[in-house]
Amino acid sequence: MIYGFPGTYDVILTSSNFDGSDTKVKSDYITVTDISFPPVSNFIVSATDIIEGTTVQFTDVSANEPLNWNWTFEGGSPATSTDQNPSVTYTTPGIFDVTLTTSNFDGSDTEVKSDFITVSGELLIPSADFTSNVTEIFAGESIQFTDISTNNPTQWIWSFPGGSPSSSSLQNPIVQYLTPGEYDVVLIASNTVGNDVETKSLLITVNETPVVIPDFSANETEVEVGGIVEFTDESLNNPTSWVWSFPGGVPSTSSLENPIVVYPEAGCYNVTLVVSNQFGNEQITKECYINVGTTNTNNLTSVGSALLYPNPVSTNNRLYCDLEIIESSLLNIYVLDNRGAVVKKILSHKPKIGLSQLSFSTELLPSGNHNLLIMDMSSKKYRNEKFIVN
Repeated sequence: MIYGFPGTYDVILTSSNFDGSDTKVKSDYITVTDISFPPVSNFIVSATDIIEGTTVQFTDVSANEPLNWNWTFEGGSPATSTDQNPSVTYTTPGIFDVTLTTSNFDGSDTEVKSDFITVSGELLIPSADFTSNVTEIFAGESIQFTDISTNNPTQWIWSFPGGSPSSSSLQNPIVQYLTPGEYDVVLIASNTVGNDVETKSLLITVNETPVVIPDFSANETEVEVGGIVEFTDESLNNPTSWVWSFPGGVPSTSSLENPIVVYPEAGCYNVTLVVSNQFGNEQITKECYINVGTTNTNNLTSVGSALLYPNPVSTNNRLYCDLEIIESSLLNIYVLDNRGAVVKKILSHKPKIGLSQLSFSTELLPSGNHNLLIMDMSSKKYRNEKFIVN
């Protein structure tokens, strides 16, 4: 016999034979109870992050029908309770555990939630304040603002006249300023207790964008054929890149800040410079700026001949130059690479009259054709000797 439902049941037996029958009744003989389990403790709360003086409602959500509840509230008042759903007040800041033990006829279970309740000090009205990474910028640049308000604000309302965006609800916004001027910044910081306003008048200064103003000069503007001119950038507002154009020059273009250029043919030549920075670029052209004469570059009053050897020369070697000096003079000597750019400069070399020798290392010289330019500083005449680096 299987009993499918809880309860108390009679049992009746009737027996019989050829001579008759008999019945036996046993009342309340079988008792059937529910299948039961010990409880599984668990609970929920109305809040876990509170300020001192707040009352928290605890609600039992344990499984398997507990009959008894034993609570322990670290830092709470009351510190213990046997109610199923107690209310507890926390008056001291800190981080506290909560323990619940439940039981029924079939056993007990304990649930411990560590560091479950966080109690902060008394909530006060915020004191609004903020900082910025800079207060003076150029138009088009951005500023990072940082909230440093005290007393735990939970909401922020910023106002940025002249800024983009002009307002924000972020705690630490970034704002771009496009128009030159001086601007206020306003912050309202608030929490559930109240709010506070901080206004910093004329805090932000936005200057005109410093577009570069191009200009340059040359150490000489009138040279003889084969003359070397040193250009110097004199642009304003911090250029970061340079594009030069030298019609008639070698090289004919350059991206150096202060290039050196050789002019091998007579003529009157323009020079153009385009300079750039992060805000844009500007150009200047000086027309007929370099005047080149007609000196024969193969004749020098102070040098009768020049012999280079070994030619070709290996890289990381030494190149020698035998000079036949006719009269004493101060010589400047330049090495130009295969693009015509000056890669070496030997200054103030004053050899004696007669045969003189100089040498220099070819280390770091690229492979290809090169020129050795010898300049007489007295007569401003030049000799140009070619050599090859393998």
